[in-house]
Amino acid sequence: MKELIGGHDALAECAVVGIDDQLKGQLPIVLAVLKDGIEVQNEVLESELIALIRQEIGAVEAF
Repeated sequence: MKELIGGHDALAECAVVGIDDQLKGQLPIVLAVLKDGIEVQNEVLESELIALIRQEIGAVEAF
């Protein structure tokens, strides 16, 4: 998941960590740093990253 998200053109760095979830055990969360000069709305970036994960891994691996 980190490799897929890290390949996004707007990101300089990212990390994926798990947080406890009663249903799935753990849910992944993404911490990301934008590249210098990149301005993007949080909602737009979030939807792009979610779409990337769903396309490459599937809907089960959502954050």
